Formats: sequence, C-alpha cells, structure tokens
Amino acid sequence: MSLLIRQARYVIRDAHRIERDVDLLIEGRHIRAIAPNLQAESAPGCAPVMIDGRNHAVIPGLINAHTHLYQAFLRGRSDTLDREGWLREVIYPFRPTLHHPPAAAAIGYSAGRLAGLEMLKNGTTSFIDMQASPPEAWRAWEELGIRGAVALTFADEHLPPALPVALAECQARLLDLAEAARAAAVRTGRLGVLLAPAAPRLCSQAFLTWAADLAERLDLRVQTHAAGPPLPGEPSPLSWLAQAALLNERTSLAQCTHLSPADLDLIVDSGATVIHCPKSDMKLGQGIAPVPWLRARGAPVALANDGPASGDLLDMFEEMRAAALLHKVRGDAETLTAQAAFVMATEHGARAAGLNAGTLDPGRLADLALIDLNRPHLVPDHDIVPLLVYCAHGSDVDTVIVDGQVVVARGRPTRVDEAEVLREARATAAAWLPQPIFT
Repeated sequence: MSLLIRQARYVIRDAHRIERDVDLLIEGRHIRAIAPNLQAESAPGCAPVMIDGRNHAVIPGLINAHTHLYQAFLRGRSDTLDREGWLREVIYPFRPTLHHPPAAAAIGYSAGRLAGLEMLKNGTTSFIDMQASPPEAWRAWEELGIRGAVALTFADEHLPPALPVALAECQARLLDLAEAARAAAVRTGRLGVLLAPAAPRLCSQAFLTWAADLAERLDLRVQTHAAGPPLPGEPSPLSWLAQAALLNERTSLAQCTHLSPADLDLIVDSGATVIHCPKSDMKLGQGIAPVPWLRARGAPVALANDGPASGDLLDMFEEMRAAALLHKVRGDAETLTAQAAFVMATEHGARAAGLNAGTLDPGRLADLALIDLNRPHLVPDHDIVPLLVYCAHGSDVDTVIVDGQVVVARGRPTRVDEAEVLREARATAAAWLPQPIFT
C-alpha cells in the first residue's frame, strides 16, 4: 500500500534538515521519497491513500527510549517520596501482584493498551518497555499498531523478601521469554527484544556474565538502570557491567544521575547510549544527569518518559521541553538547545532501540507523525523545531503512521475503540489492584 502526504507545510527530516511545501511518499513499510509534486504508483484497483499535509509539520515518530508500562495503573502516586521510598512504598508492594499469572496477564494486556494508546496519540511511535511486559502486553501493542521493544528484565540479588528469585529459575524464565519474544518479533515485524539487568547491583556477577553471553548469541541489545550511588565498599555499577562485557555500543543506560567521573569516562569510551528521564528524575529528587557533559564528549543521549508511576505522562513533547529547560537552569541558555532535545527524542532513541528510524529519509521505516499547526499556541511558525519543543503538546498530533500504516487519524486511534480501552482498564484496575495502592 502507498501513502502520499501532500503539500506538507514542513517536513522535518531531522533537527537541522527542514523542507517546506513538499510531499512525502510511503510505500509499504518505508519512506520512498520526499520532494515537491510526487506521484504515487499503485497496483490496479489499489489507489494510494492521500493525506493532506497543509498546515501540518511532519516529524519522525518520537521514541520513548525507557519506560515501564505496567505502571500505568500507578499514576499520580505520592510526590513526596525519594527514589528509595518510592520503590519501598509504591513499586515493591505492587510487584507481587505481577507474579500471579492471571493478574500479570490481565494487567499486562490492559496497561499495554492504555499506555500504548496514550503514546500513539501523543506522537510516540516506538518505545522500550522494561520490566513486567508479558506476552499479553505484546499482543496489546500489536492490536494498537505501535512499535514496541520488550526489555526482558532480570535480577537475582538484594531483592525485597516478597520477591525472591533463584538464579537458575530466573535464567530459565528469561530464556523462555526470549524465545517467545523473538518468535513474536518475527511474526509482527514491530516487536523488538532486549535484555535488561534491573540494575547492576541487583544482579550477581555470574548472572551478568551469563546474560552477556546470551546477548551475544541471540544478537540482543541491553538496557539497565544506572541510577544510584554505590553502597560503601561496592564497586561502581558501571564497572560491574564492564567486567561482564555488558557495556558497549549496544547498551543503553537509564537514569545516569549518580555516576563518578570514572563511570562517565567508561560510558564515553564504550559508546553506550545514555537515556535521560528529566521529569522522573526531578519528581523523585534523583538529581540531574550530566547530559551536556556527555553530549560534549560525543556520547549519544536519548530521551524517555520513564514509567507512569514517576514520569506520570507519556508525552515526549513534555519530556523534550523539560530536558531543554532543566539544563538551561543548571548551565546557560545555550546548554541544551531545542534541536538537541529533538535529536534525543528521535535519532538517539532509534539508536538505543536498534531501529532504522529517527529521521525522515528514503529507506527509513515509515514511522512518523503529523502535527496540526492550526493551534493558537503554534502560530506563527517561524522557527519550527524550537516551536514544537517549547510550545507543542501531544494533543496537537493529528495523524500517526507506524510501519507505513495509519494508526491515528484526526487524533483518534484507527485500530481500537478508545472508549472500550478505557472501560476495560478501569475494570482491570478494580479487579486486581488492592485499594491501599491508591491511599
């Protein structure tokens, strides 16, 4: 099938390559051409789908490079807890529910649809979901048409008493999930698979070394949390990863807020991608990741909403804005530009996920969004990238295309009934979430 976006006011190929009043042609899953007055070739009886691009900005689909979608049922929880208190009082009490198979299936599917729908409507076409995304969640993403990557999460040390996991048991479960996810990825073409140590200090060195071998054998990327200073007498989290051969250009590191100068040098030398979650870091009082320092030394930095229990909203426009403003406060007006924030939300997110996406160019995956510029807060539109970063909202997204398919049209999902998704999510929350979670 062919899609032809006609006379787009802007086509933002990337933060620094912007074209005006051009067409964009999609054939199958990929972008075919960007130029004025394009003609779509179509098979007999199969006319191309035309999309009016006038008064719209066409952007690469935004990429949420690190999230925890099961937390869609834990939104708005206490804003007075630091990270350790938040884990102790919000996350860990909920986690045993996800070890109950019927609850895990119901919550995985419902949260997958609810959070996936929110992301799509906000212009996010791809994400990496770390922890608690069972096969039912993958099915939910497929129904929506969003491109998801499951980061298969594991840990075997220093866990709360309610979450004991033996190394052999965890390894066996991880292997089963990896095989199931890889089979689903082949079937759908839109599911990615990563390995995810929950955090280096939560994994034994034996488990990390085993996982490094598994990642090599299965050709998988790796994502982990790097937040939190080492405990007294402990080596740094990054050195644990390096010793296990898990720190390289295929690794992404979320929440790099408490790392030593030696750790930061390890990141730069390894080629790993840093995942910046500014809103979540601010809400939990985790500090500020040294993003300008890392970018100045050539380290790729992607952007993410983190989980809805800490980042709350799955809106990458808000995340771009928060990143740019946060680092200006710490530095100066030039510390992190709108263009830099846009790159973090697109190109570098694609790098973290291993996607042929992140820019609008022929041969790239046809993952993109059209932003309606006929909004009071987006007029006039003299400098389009800063305008989108500082002024746009997810609700300004008109059309979303993933894998060459229109999955949001005029702000509404095309493949699911939005009202039914919301009804089902409320019913699932009532059935499986104990009331104290919300008190």
